[in-house]
Amino acid sequence: EKSGVPRGAGTNTDAGFDLGRMHRLLYDFGDPHTGYNTIHISGTKGKGTTVSVLASVLRAAGLKVGTYKSPHVYTVAERIRTSGRNNDESGALLGVLNKL
Repeated sequence: EKSGVPRGAGTNTDAGFDLGRMHRLLYDFGDPHTGYNTIHISGTKGKGTTVSVLASVLRAAGLKVGTYKSPHVYTVAERIRTSGRNNDESGALLGVLNKL
């Protein structure tokens, strides 16, 4: 397996790491990821603060902003936010997805 990829994640192929299945899935759903701009913030420390500040700046500029943060700080519902507000349905959705 590739470094950092859990054993059994389905990525260990003869050709190496392959995102083909994910690309086909996205294609089957109409490539929804191409319909909006995305900023991915990663690192060890400060991601949550960076996301919050950047989202505030973008909203102040008149843009619609949605965020996903993991892990959550207080409740799972705070992971998915739109327009600076927690989505009431996100907690239930994440609960279902975590069971899969």
